[in-house]
Amino acid sequence: MKYLVLLCCCFSIPFYGQSNDCVQKINDYQSLFKAKKIEVAYIAWSEAKLGCGTSNETLFKDGVQIIQAKIKSTKIDSDREHLLREGLKLFDDYHKYFPASTADYQVSKAMLMYNNSVRADQQIEEIYTLLEKGITAAPNSIKDINAINLYFNLYCNKIKNKEITSEGVTEKYLLIHDIISNLSASDPKNAKGYQQLTTNIDNLAKKTVPADNLSQYYQTNLATNQTNGAWLELGVTNLAIKCSNKPVFYSMATAWYQYKATAKSASYLGLANAKQKKFSEAVHYYEEAIGLESNPKEKAKLYFTLASLLGNNDKSNARLYFNQALQSDPKMSKVYLAIAQLYADSKECATTDFDKKALLYLAIQTANKQLSIDTKTNPALDKFIAKYNVDSLTTKDISKAHLKGQSYSITCWINETITFPEK
Repeated sequence: MKYLVLLCCCFSIPFYGQSNDCVQKINDYQSLFKAKKIEVAYIAWSEAKLGCGTSNETLFKDGVQIIQAKIKSTKIDSDREHLLREGLKLFDDYHKYFPASTADYQVSKAMLMYNNSVRADQQIEEIYTLLEKGITAAPNSIKDINAINLYFNLYCNKIKNKEITSEGVTEKYLLIHDIISNLSASDPKNAKGYQQLTTNIDNLAKKTVPADNLSQYYQTNLATNQTNGAWLELGVTNLAIKCSNKPVFYSMATAWYQYKATAKSASYLGLANAKQKKFSEAVHYYEEAIGLESNPKEKAKLYFTLASLLGNNDKSNARLYFNQALQSDPKMSKVYLAIAQLYADSKECATTDFDKKALLYLAIQTANKQLSIDTKTNPALDKFIAKYNVDSLTTKDISKAHLKGQSYSITCWINETITFPEK
């Protein structure tokens, strides 16, 4: 028994000695890397990797960063390409020994090539293939915003160049949206970055995905997705971009609202009814959306949309909703210009030439209230004033009517009083 214990101890000593040695080697190259001594850190890391085998994941994680830093500090193209290939091999080995940690390793390889290769343009097909395989194999593991954006750009370019057909682009578009949605939910701190990515993807899709393809896809798949809330929401949002006047948009918006009535689903159903010229129904759903919305700024947007929908058909209520938008979001300066346009378009409220000019005078005064909130240069405001100032009241008109320092009322639905300056 003594001999057995002694034998075990003899084998244990080298094992622990090697482990401690590896820990020291890792600490050494990490210290060098932190000190930005890239060249010696790379040499120390290479020695540690060679001597410590493949059981320590830290060696792979650190190696990726060290190789990328060394590529950036290397001036000779051939040396950079050699390091790049070493980095790509490292990702393969990392995935081989630690597959659970590297589901998206092919995406990482693609971005290593794209960001560091001196021949990235010539290697774009290889980069695309890696992104395609990586994103298809592990969509829930992708976290690199730039990789997602690059992939969809390359995919759309292939459609434009007729290298692939556009048949699968809708599903690809939905997959990308789903990835972004999951990222946004898991990482709310980077919400702006994900929103910008969504905008980029949507803009690409507008140019690439034919409206008929999008409509056909959703029409075909609606029946089997009536209770798939995420699918319905994304579909309605996508169709709203350039298919909101199509029957399938109305069907999708209705299905989403019936699945779950929220401020968002109700507002889209309001839009769908408006596009079908069902204005009373549109008003109903927008008002419901306003009632369901708790965010003041989002509520203001809904008020503004509803007011714009009513427009010249119901100017009095349109103004009411514009004012409620301003109450919900006092910084929504564009409300004043919108009300001013209602006034400028209300010729029915003017019977005399002076009335017509006074109406435009009021419109310009109202538009200028925007400057009390936002003093930045506003081309829309400048254009409005330039357009209507020509036919508005002049100082001479006011003096001739003996109204300097006096008030003048405009009735009709407007019911506003203008107080003219004394000079």
